[in-house]
Amino acid sequence: MDDILHILDLLRQRAEADIRQLTSQKQKFLSQMSDITLDIEAEKSKLLHRGDGEDVHIFEKWRHNQIFKLTGMKKKLQGLDKEIALAKTHFKSILAKDQMLQQVVKQILRAEQLDAETAQTSEQLDVFLLRGGQ
Repeated sequence: MDDILHILDLLRQRAEADIRQLTSQKQKFLSQMSDITLDIEAEKSKLLHRGDGEDVHIFEKWRHNQIFKLTGMKKKLQGLDKEIALAKTHFKSILAKDQMLQQVVKQILRAEQLDAETAQTSEQLDVFLLRGGQ
């Protein structure tokens, strides 16, 4: 029984680590996406102050590439959100199994305690009867 509890504990720790890792990865994606958006706005602002026709063309090409990159990141982010949801579901499942097993362990221990008490009572009754009920 201890082995099973230990395995469940290891699974719980692994699931927690997976959630932390995926959440960290999501935060990095969001930060990168924010940086790209801010870069686009900063370059647009610079272009408005000094831009000529060639600069506008270069900016538009660069901006298009950045938007394409953002679109790809958004798709990856959606997949990451699904992975996080799945990892959380897995974690909840492990917790539920752990709680059920803890209840089983408590029931087994209680049954063993009752058996021991019954055996002790039986011994006391035998001693009492051997003494002639006195």
